[in-house]
Amino acid sequence: MTSGASDLVMVMPTDTFDSIAKQIRASGAGIIQLLIADNNPAFQSTDTFTRLAELARRGRVQLMVISSDELTLAAAQEADLDVVGVDGARISIPAPPHTQPPEDTYKTHVIPREELDPPASRDEDSDLLAQLYSAAPPAAQRRPTLDRLDDDLDDDLDDGLGSGLDDGPRARHDRQRSRRDDLDDLDDLDDDYLPLGRRALDEIEDVTPSRGSRAYGRRGAAQPPARQRGRRPIPTYADLDEDLPRQQRGSFVLPIILGILLVALLIGFGFYMNRPLVAFWPPSTNVKITPFSNEIIPLAESSADGSIQAQPISTRVEQTIQGMASQQPSPSGTARGTVQIINALNNPIELPVGTEFIGTNSAGQQVGFLIDSPATVPAAISTSDLFGSRVEFGKIDIQVSARSPGSASNIATDSLTQLIVPGQPPISNSEQVRLINQPIEGGTEELLYIVTEQDVRNILGAGLGKLYQNAQTKLSAMPPQGLSLDPDTIWPNTSSLGDPANYDTPVITPTVGQPVDQANPVFTMTLSASFSALAAPKPIQLQMQSFLKSYFYQRSGTALCGGDSQFDVTPSRTVWNGQQLLVDGELTCTPKTAITPEMQAQVQRAVLGQSYSAAKANLDQLQSQGVIGSYQLPNVESFPSIGLLVGFEGHAGTYRPTQFPQGQLLPTAEPNATAEPEATAEPEATAEPTAGAAQ
Repeated sequence: MTSGASDLVMVMPTDTFDSIAKQIRASGAGIIQLLIADNNPAFQSTDTFTRLAELARRGRVQLMVISSDELTLAAAQEADLDVVGVDGARISIPAPPHTQPPEDTYKTHVIPREELDPPASRDEDSDLLAQLYSAAPPAAQRRPTLDRLDDDLDDDLDDGLGSGLDDGPRARHDRQRSRRDDLDDLDDLDDDYLPLGRRALDEIEDVTPSRGSRAYGRRGAAQPPARQRGRRPIPTYADLDEDLPRQQRGSFVLPIILGILLVALLIGFGFYMNRPLVAFWPPSTNVKITPFSNEIIPLAESSADGSIQAQPISTRVEQTIQGMASQQPSPSGTARGTVQIINALNNPIELPVGTEFIGTNSAGQQVGFLIDSPATVPAAISTSDLFGSRVEFGKIDIQVSARSPGSASNIATDSLTQLIVPGQPPISNSEQVRLINQPIEGGTEELLYIVTEQDVRNILGAGLGKLYQNAQTKLSAMPPQGLSLDPDTIWPNTSSLGDPANYDTPVITPTVGQPVDQANPVFTMTLSASFSALAAPKPIQLQMQSFLKSYFYQRSGTALCGGDSQFDVTPSRTVWNGQQLLVDGELTCTPKTAITPEMQAQVQRAVLGQSYSAAKANLDQLQSQGVIGSYQLPNVESFPSIGLLVGFEGHAGTYRPTQFPQGQLLPTAEPNATAEPEATAEPEATAEPTAGAAQ
C-alpha cells in the first residue's frame, strides 16, 4: 500500500536494478525520486528504466529520475519516465574511506569535497537534500512526456564517449552546441511541471563544484568568473554568428540544392527520352493502298544527288570444313570356284584371257566370272569299230573368279548360263556345250568408312553458314573511310545462299563413294562463292525512311492522294541482289481525319497501367472492332499508368515492317559431323518489331 508521501533514493555506482527495486518496494511512498550518480552503466540502459517503470506501474508509484549523466537521462526518457537534468554540476558519490578506485585516464577525476567546499557549504547541501526530499509535484501536474532525444544527440553522445579522436574545432563546436541545446530544452521546462524549479537547481550549482572549477585543479587556483544565476536564455541562430559567419553557413547549402535539382532534372529527362513508344495506324478501310514491287532505287556516292548514298563492294570467300564419313558395308571377299566344260563339237574351243562365264545369284542378278588362266576345250572325237561307232566328248575343268567381290557374286550349283569368248558370239549352256559348276562361293562384305552423299549434306549447311560469316568479316574491312558495311545488304543472303547456283561446286576429298583412312575417317569439303554488299554512311533502312516518301511523291504522290489525304510509303522488303537495290511496298493515301483524338484516347486507355500481354489483348480487341488498323508495341514487361511516361504516335498509311530477306540455310550438321563448333553458327534473321496487326 503506497502513501502520498515522497521518498529520495540515492543510486550508488554499485547499485543494480535488483537493489533499487528492493528499496522502492520497501519505501512505501507514492513518489520515488531517484538521485543517480554519474557513470553507472546499469542505469545508462533503457532496459533498466523500462523494468523500473513497469515495477512502478504495478506498485502505483510515480518515479522521477534526477541526474547529471546525459546517458542516464536519455535512457530514462526512452522509458517515458519523468527526468530532471542537472546542468553545470555533476552528481557524484564520494569513494569509501581507505578505498582507492582504479585510475581511469579517460574519466574526470573526483576531487574530495573537503578540498573545495567549506563546512558552510556542506550545511547548505543538507538543506538542499531536505528540500529535494520534501518536494513533490501534485498529481494533477504530472510532467508531460518529453520528446525523445533525436538521433543527432545520440550520435553526439557516442562521439563524446567513444574513442576520443580529435576531429577538429568545428566538429567539437557543433557537438557541444548540439548537446547544450538538447539539455537546455530540459532546463527550460515550465516551473509548474518541475518539483524543484530553477531555484533548487541553482542551489545544486552552489553546493556542487562546477565543471569549470574541477578543470582548474586544486583549491585556490585561478578560476573563471562566476556564471550568471537565473534562467539561461534560449540559444538562437544569432548566437552562432560569433563562431560561424552567416555567409559561411549558407555557402554550401545552395550548391547542394542546385545539385539535387540538377540530378532530379536529369533523371526525369532520361525517363522521358527512354519512355516506351506505342505506334498505331488507322483502319485500312480508310486508307487507299497502291502496291509496288522490284522498284529500283538509285545509288550515289553523295546524298545531294537525291539518291541513296551507298557504294557497292564485293569479294570472293573460300571456306574448308571437315566431316565424318559413315560406315557402309563394303565387298571384301571374292567368290571362286571350278567350272567343267563338256564340248560335243568336232572343233576345240579356245578360251583366251578375258573369257567370261555368266551366272545368276540367289537374288536373280547376273554375276560375271573370269577364267584364271587361258585354256582350250578339246573337240569331241568320233570312232567306229566292229562294235559300232561312238563319240568321246571334249572335257576340261577351269578355275574361275568372280569379276566383283562381295557376297552378291556367290552362286549355287549349275547356275551358269553363258560362256563369252572375246571376239565371238556368246555360247549358251546347251547340249553342244555344257557348263557344269559346283557352288561358287567366297564373296563377303565388311564395314568400311566411305564418303557418301548424305555425309556431304550433313555438313553443307554448317559450311555455308561459316562461309557467310567469313564473307561478312571480310566485307566489313573493305569500306573506305566514312562508310561502313550494311550487313542487311550482303548478297547472297542467308536464304539465297542455300541455292547451289549462288556458290561453286564443293570440292570433296576423298570423293563420294571412296573409302577414307579407317583410323581417321575424316573427309574435307571446300566451299567458295562471290559476295557483294553496300557500304554506306548510315544503314540503308534508315536512309529509306526519309528518301522513299520524297522519291515516290515527286513521281505520283499528288496524283494519287490529292490535297485532302496524307501521302506515305510503307516498304515491306528491301534487297540488294548484287547489282541493284530493289524495294517492295505500298503507297498509301490516308485522309487527314483518319486519326482522331477519340482513337488516340482509346489506345491510351488500352495500354496505360497494363502488362504487355494485357495491352496486346486490348489493342487486338480495338483492331477487331475496326477502331485501329494496326499497332506496334515496344518489348517491355508492363506500361506505366502515367501518360507522360508512355509515348503514343499515330501514323498515316498502314503498318508494314521493312524486311531484308533473311532465312535459314540448308540443314545444319548432324551429330556425326566433325565441323568446328563455330562453323555451325548461322547468321540470325533480322528481328522484326512486335505487332498485333494483320500483315
